Amino acid sequence: MTAEDFQAFRRSGQTGKTRSVSQPGSAEQARRAADAKRQKLPRGSSDTFEVRKPRKK
Repeated sequence: MTAEDFQAFRRSGQTGKTRSVSQPGSAEQARRAADAKRQKLPRGSSDTFEVRKPRKK
């Protein structure tokens, strides 16, 4: 893994499951992707976003 392996993830407030919302890239790219998705959420949504490296399989 390198410094280019960060991804943005969206965690459902209802089920707690996470979904990737960006391709692997730099932390800054992932942060921008998460911010863009956050802007599109409806008001009062309980979903959260996190930027991290994906878990190893």
